[in-house]
Amino acid sequence: MKLKHFAAIFVFLTSFTLSVLVVGLPVRKTSSPDCSLRKETTPRRENTDVTDVKERILNFLEADRQTGLELSADLSDFRSNADTFTVERVATSNLLKKMQKVECQNLPADFCAAWDDHRSAWLNKHNFLQQADRDKNQGEAYLKLEREINKTYFKMLGVAEKHGAYFGY
Repeated sequence: MKLKHFAAIFVFLTSFTLSVLVVGLPVRKTSSPDCSLRKETTPRRENTDVTDVKERILNFLEADRQTGLELSADLSDFRSNADTFTVERVATSNLLKKMQKVECQNLPADFCAAWDDHRSAWLNKHNFLQQADRDKNQGEAYLKLEREINKTYFKMLGVAEKHGAYFGY
C-alpha cells in the first residue's frame, strides 16, 4: 500500500473520532411494540365525530325527503276525491303532523335551528290553508309562504353542507 492510502485512512479515522467526541455516537431509541401498535390503531376521534355528524344529518335529510314524497302521494291520492284547496289542506295537515313528531336530536344546533325554521314555514302554510275565508289578495300571500318554505329548506341544506353533508334532493 502506498503512503497516500495510509494518510487517507488516518485522516478519516481522526475526523470520525473527533466528530464522535463532539457530537456523540448515534443512539437509537426503541419503544415497546405496544406503543407503536397503539399509535397506529387508535382512531382519530375528531374525524369519527365529523363523519358521524355528517351521516346523521344525511339520514335526517333522507327521512325528510321521504316525508315530502309522502306529501306528493297524498296530494295525488286526494285529488280525485275533492277540490284542490281541500286536498292541499288535508295533505299539508298530514305532513305537519309528521314533521312535528320529528325531533332534532344529536345534530348540530345550527342545523336544528334551520329545521325549526323550515317546520315553522310549513306551519305558517298550514295555518293559512285552515282559514275559511280567503280573498283575492291571498294568492300573493300563498306564494310568499311557498317561497318561505323553499328558502328555509335551502337554508337547511346549506347548514348541512357546512357540516360536510351534501344532500342531493
